Amino acid sequence: MKKLLPLLIAPLLFIYTANAEPVNCVYIPEHDKYICDNATPTPTQTPVPTVTPTATATASATLTPVLPTATPTIAPTAVSTRPLPPRSSDGTYYITQTGIYSGTATCGNIGAGAHCVHIWNSNGVTLQDFTITTAQGYGLQFDNNVTIKRGTITAPLGASGHHKINTTFDTVVFDVSTVALQYIGSGCEASNPRPNLNATVRNSTFMNDSGHELLYMKCAQDVTIEGNQFKPNSDWAVSLPDGVNVTIRRNTFDLTSEPGNWLGIELPKVSNALVTENSATGPAGDWLVWTCCGTTGLTVTANIVSGGMGTLCCVSPPSTGSGGLRH
Repeated sequence: MKKLLPLLIAPLLFIYTANAEPVNCVYIPEHDKYICDNATPTPTQTPVPTVTPTATATASATLTPVLPTATPTIAPTAVSTRPLPPRSSDGTYYITQTGIYSGTATCGNIGAGAHCVHIWNSNGVTLQDFTITTAQGYGLQFDNNVTIKRGTITAPLGASGHHKINTTFDTVVFDVSTVALQYIGSGCEASNPRPNLNATVRNSTFMNDSGHELLYMKCAQDVTIEGNQFKPNSDWAVSLPDGVNVTIRRNTFDLTSEPGNWLGIELPKVSNALVTENSATGPAGDWLVWTCCGTTGLTVTANIVSGGMGTLCCVSPPSTGSGGLRH
């Protein structure tokens, strides 16, 4: 039994030892002992199987459209309108800064050659929604780079400027004694370009009591006169001596005032002028266009005249038709 006890205990010791610290031991009866080699067995590791994921079919995805990012709308900066400056000590008004102006100007006892409102700034002035009234002198003196629109000038003389560029008169009513609008030139007959350059007069009304002309442009180049109404009591309505590149279209001329009035448009010494789609009414002896003194490149076409007046005077032969003429 003594010999069997080790045999019974040995497996337990092995199990215990193996559980505690795996070693290889052998019982030697003749020596009555265990011999262990103290070798730690290499555990056999069960390889973990590599699992290759099975791709799961995905249903067709619904594409959500990507809308472009909206660009924010930037509201335009409102440009404020300034009132006319206060009346100065000489009884008139002076605009000396760039900007947009509107208001009412009334002048009393100013000189016969003075102006009620002066624009003394050539960097960009707009005068709009205005009324100018004066009992003497001119209503307005204008500068370069101006726009005059939606206003009324009541004065003995309307508006004037000397050798001005980039000017526009739009929707202005001139109710004057003699000349409504003057572009004054001097010593300029041979200048290139002409000193009154790039002028537009449109959609305005011209009325006077007497004198030679309503609209006068001396030495003007690149001129457009369109959509206006002329009701002259003066000798003629429009005069453009020594002009270059002039277009006069879609205007109305009422030449029924007698006995002084007899002419719509005077074109002496003008180079390259187009007179087209105008309408005029007046008695026999009145003319829509008068030309002389070396005018060249004149086209008169598609105009309508009535009341017995003629279309083009002082060419050979004179015309009493409605246009289709070159001279």
